[in-house]
Amino acid sequence: MAKFIVIALLVLLPSESFSQISPVLKKKKILSESLSKTSLSIKRNSQSFNILAIRVDFQQDDNPLTSGDGKFDFTSGSGATVDPPPHDRRYFLDHLEALKRYYNLVSNENVDIAYDLFPQEDRGSYTLPNDIAYYNPNTTEEELDTRLSELLQSSIELADNDPAVDFSLYNAIIVFHAGVGSDFALEEAVLDPTPHDLPSVFLDLSHLRKTIGNNSPDYQGIAVEGGSIHIQKAVILPETESKRGVEIGLFGMTAHQFGHFLGLPSLFNTVIGRPAIGKWGLMGVGFSNFNGVIPPEPSAWSKVFLGWEKPVEINTGVNIEVVPSLSETGTKIYKISITPTEYFLLENRQQDFAGDGINFTLGQSGVILEVDDYDADIPGSGILIWHIDEKVIAAGLDDNTVNANSERKGVDLEEADGSQDIGEDFPGLIPGFLSPENGLAFDAFYSGNNSEFSPSAVPNSFSNSRANSHISITNISEIGNSMSFSVQRDWYIEDFPVYLGGNFTDMAPMWLNPGTSNEIKMIIPSNDGSVFALNGMNKPFVDNGSTALLSGVFGEVASVPVPLFIKTSNSIVAMPSLQTSNIVPDNLRNKLVIATGDPGIEVYSLRDEDNDNFGDMVASWTVQSQISSPVLVSNFIITGGDDGSINFYRGDGQVEFSSFIGNSGITGLAGTAPSSNMFQTLAVSGIGEYYFISGNAIQLSGNTGINNPFLPLFSDLDSDGENEFVVIGADGKAFILNDVIREVKFEVKFSGSPVAGDITGDGDRELVAVSGNKLYSFSHIGVLTTGFPVDLDFLDYGGTITTGLVLGDITGNFRQEILFGTSEGNVFAIDYKGDVIQGFPLPVGASAVGSLTLMKNTGADRLELAALDESGYLYAWDLETTYSDKEIAWETAGGGNARLRGNAETVAMRAVPPPNSLMPAERVFNWPNPNSGNWTNIRYFLYADALVKIRIYSQVGDLVANLVGPGIAHVDNEVTWNLGGIESGIYLAEVSASSNGITDKKVIKIAVIK
Repeated sequence: MAKFIVIALLVLLPSESFSQISPVLKKKKILSESLSKTSLSIKRNSQSFNILAIRVDFQQDDNPLTSGDGKFDFTSGSGATVDPPPHDRRYFLDHLEALKRYYNLVSNENVDIAYDLFPQEDRGSYTLPNDIAYYNPNTTEEELDTRLSELLQSSIELADNDPAVDFSLYNAIIVFHAGVGSDFALEEAVLDPTPHDLPSVFLDLSHLRKTIGNNSPDYQGIAVEGGSIHIQKAVILPETESKRGVEIGLFGMTAHQFGHFLGLPSLFNTVIGRPAIGKWGLMGVGFSNFNGVIPPEPSAWSKVFLGWEKPVEINTGVNIEVVPSLSETGTKIYKISITPTEYFLLENRQQDFAGDGINFTLGQSGVILEVDDYDADIPGSGILIWHIDEKVIAAGLDDNTVNANSERKGVDLEEADGSQDIGEDFPGLIPGFLSPENGLAFDAFYSGNNSEFSPSAVPNSFSNSRANSHISITNISEIGNSMSFSVQRDWYIEDFPVYLGGNFTDMAPMWLNPGTSNEIKMIIPSNDGSVFALNGMNKPFVDNGSTALLSGVFGEVASVPVPLFIKTSNSIVAMPSLQTSNIVPDNLRNKLVIATGDPGIEVYSLRDEDNDNFGDMVASWTVQSQISSPVLVSNFIITGGDDGSINFYRGDGQVEFSSFIGNSGITGLAGTAPSSNMFQTLAVSGIGEYYFISGNAIQLSGNTGINNPFLPLFSDLDSDGENEFVVIGADGKAFILNDVIREVKFEVKFSGSPVAGDITGDGDRELVAVSGNKLYSFSHIGVLTTGFPVDLDFLDYGGTITTGLVLGDITGNFRQEILFGTSEGNVFAIDYKGDVIQGFPLPVGASAVGSLTLMKNTGADRLELAALDESGYLYAWDLETTYSDKEIAWETAGGGNARLRGNAETVAMRAVPPPNSLMPAERVFNWPNPNSGNWTNIRYFLYADALVKIRIYSQVGDLVANLVGPGIAHVDNEVTWNLGGIESGIYLAEVSASSNGITDKKVIKIAVIK
């Protein structure tokens, strides 16, 4: 055992050697490392390997474009320190022994390697039919791939001809060939002097099938033992990596390539050939640490992925201890989840664990067999925080592109210095492996460098979709074999997310306000007919042993418990309904009403009276046609059928009122909240007909002019005590009905039903709808809210809106924020100016679906938010603000559990106008300014109904337009000035409003550009 090999190497190697080399990460070298899912089977089934190692040489040549002459170097006395010749049997056996000891140590003794070397003669080898240059013609990547496959095939066939070789004894193959590898380039070399040298590669079945298998799906690999065995993967390595007097170790590349055999992908950028995690891990460019002599341990993710370590999952804690991998006791890896497929891994890495330098065991051939600390040449010491995105990893496993996207890596090191240096090019700064592109000591977290990783820190703890994880890792200690840190999660609710496993395409969580924590708090219906329930402690309301299959991104499947409460007889075709009001009769109060695909109605109690650990069905009946989402109005369950019928059912299924009122199927219903007064219902059909029903009598009918309208809504938009009835369509039309009919047309295509709430805080409600990736907010007279539409693409988060909208004052500013989820798995809250609310977006693991839900924390007046994603998870957050139902305008799909599509919240009080004020000057303007095409809009707000006149003058005082605008109180009014025939220039518009002896005027400038 010798010590301080670092010094010995520095003395015996050329003084520049550590700065002269860099790994060659060219794309042509990477294509041959492509992985397939077959390589994962090793990880799942076995970690014992019996390696068949084969030595091959080439036809002898004197080609100056290759290193050597095609034969192994058996000279002696070269004076080399690293991998000295002769490269005989002992030399390769020592490399195999080094591989065995390395993986036994870094895997926690989970990997057991045995090996044999053929031919068995001391200086024996199988001779290939061609010279070196044939196998690397230095032409195209495709030809190189094919020739490397030919090299492997010929090597295996030669070994198969050796009676001493029995392929049935081995499950891993390494081919060592004569010559020097092309895996490292000398920094001083402008051109590669030996371009026909061979790269080190891992070849799998997909590569062999694509090349020598002629893309045949029936190709099973290289046949041996009379066709009874097929070789599907192998590693090809050179006899040495040293070249032109620079000594480079072979072992680093050997360990890296064998990592592929275990199922590990490369963690450098395999597309552009740049580092991605640097020298911090074996599967990055760590194979070159100490000039390839002492590779580092695999990264924390690699160990977890292969099952060598099981991370301890944490959410909060103070002074949590983490120790290096060489520690005999203590936790070595922690996991802090952002979502089920995205998380942080924390590990403690130390360059010199024992504090005594580097101790190593030297083999008879001069090859280092074992090192007591393989992390000796990582860039520094401290806590490493790895950002893991399993979806990116899974997508890149097959073609070895896990870290090919520098903007969204699968395995990303959060560099503590806040500068994303790894992988960047620093020409002329510091050559070779001392460059920041391969990692620096400041990448690790420790006191004295960076001791905080949080949403507000640099780097920050956001998700890959730039959602706020609300995770803060602080109080990170000084460097040492025992380091500590603290974890805090804002907005965190214990036990979430909850896996449900259902299909929630157009569903939403439903919430109740339980009196105790043991009662139901949340009901989550699924399209497939399952209904789940959680109690006030966010635990399953009943325990009936129900399970669901959870599929991981890497193909693994597990059976996990789920909080199933009800299983309906068929699929659920529309959002169920639920009324908790005391005004509703007992046979409907706290009963879940479900429309099933039979078609039929099923009514369930929210209790388990028969103690079978499932919700009790209290009534069910069939219907004649498929129905839209039922609404619960007063004493009745009201449904509309696709045959044009509308039906009023009592809780036991008895029909109170039924009528065929439509010439087309009823596609949507809206109703007023239950009260002792006469209730109202609005029904719309697929061809745009509407029917206003008061009690159970049709009072008004007509046609909206909208084909295939979205679900209608009720809302007192203008705060006059009377509900407006609103219908919009995909063609951009909006139909608003009360004392007058207003028809508004926007030049957009709406993509869903509107919601209603006080966006501006002026005391009236606006309508909010989605068109593409834009949010439109407009008043009951059809005037767009100032600042709208809000274009979410300008937020540059990516993704499209995939859920319904909910509205709530979550900031205490007396305005309703707009909340929704996106295809990127982000949950947004947008204010009236189009800005993202602080703390948002929030992350979910897959595309958000259905609708969000705003709800009250059990036992505390705190506001919570729930969301569903398409992978079957339910998420919830404590928004750390006070809950008030008066501040929630649209809490979930349909406005509330009863699906009335109306809102009865108390909106903000209207501002009291100043004395003798009619039209506030600050709310008079035109937009767009300059104009857009041949029009511009002149907007003004009125405190009272008024007569409005607009006179527009040129700069020389000529009257060019005389307009009369609408004069509706308490809203923004708008008039369009048609600019046809108007020349470019600056114009003055005098806006005059008169009412009850008060006249207000404001002059604005309008720029016209043509």
